[in-house]
Formats: sequence, structure tokens, C-alpha cells
Amino acid sequence: MILPDSLKKKAEPKWIPLFFVATKPDFRGMNRTSVARSSRFAWLFLMGFTLMVWSGCDWEVVVRGCTDASALNFEVSATEDDGSCVYVGQAVFWYSSGVSSELLFYKSETLRLFIDNELDVEWSAADYWLNAPGCGESASVTVEKSLEAGEAATATYRVEDNFGDILWEGIVAFNEGSCSAIELIL
Repeated sequence: MILPDSLKKKAEPKWIPLFFVATKPDFRGMNRTSVARSSRFAWLFLMGFTLMVWSGCDWEVVVRGCTDASALNFEVSATEDDGSCVYVGQAVFWYSSGVSSELLFYKSETLRLFIDNELDVEWSAADYWLNAPGCGESASVTVEKSLEAGEAATATYRVEDNFGDILWEGIVAFNEGSCSAIELIL
């Protein structure tokens, strides 16, 4: 019997016969009924023997996946790590009330953040913070990047207003398990 790769043998059989004696049956002096009974007995004996050997083996199902609970793709049922864990690096963009007032004075009411030239988030210029918000904090402008274990990455960012004018641009660094705060100043 060929077993799938996902099954690994955990233990040897608990019961192994030391010997098995097979003899040629001697049917002389037996009638049909006794031959049929001995054939059924032999069949049941062999089936029972097979079941005893098979059920004596314990098999462990191996589920490959990410076993790190801090990873984005943590797999609860995984029993063996396959190196596929993915982590997150975050950055939060913010500005003060003075910047917000100046944006609104020039009718820049909506801001759009592009990460690597792709629109990531849009928000109102009236939203401002007194101090740097934490990543993922309510009403914060937080972006995330998926990273492999120990990996760091950079991306370009650009903030445009509702007129398409570029107000800020630069490079943002993403590190596994950390939050970078970027203050936008006019």
C-alpha cells in the first residue's frame, strides 16, 4: 500500500506475529459441511490477523503550514512549519492641525496616498492628529506591507490633493513587526 506524503509513520506495530505456520489442509474424512466450516474459519482468521496488524499501527497526519502565531498566515492545524510564514510591516502617515488648516484654506479637501504608484487610501484633509497615531489606530492613515521572516522593504509614497497636486513624496521603510510614523509637514 502506498501512503501519501502527508502521512508519516509514528510508531511500529504494537503486535507482530513471531511465526505463521501454513500447512496444506488435509480434507480426508471430512464432509462438505466441515470443509466449508474450516474454510470460513481460515478466512475469518486471516481477516482478523490482517486487522490486528493494521490497527496496531499509529499514524500521525502531518499538516504543513505556518506554525508562528504572530504571522499573518498562521495555520492553527499546522503541525510542521513549511517556511511560508508572512509577517507585516506598517507605516502611519499623519499631520498636525496647522497643516490641516492650511490644506483646507487652499481648498485641498481630499488627500490620496499612493504606495509604489498605486492608490492605497483616500481621506479628508480635515482629519489631523495632535501626536503621531499608532498604526491601525482609529482614523489613522495606516498602510501595511507583507514581509517574509526577517525581511525589510521600502516603497515610494506620494500624497496628492483633490486637484492632483503632489503635496508630499518620499520613501517609506517597512520592518517586520514594527510601525513607522511619517509626519507630513508643509
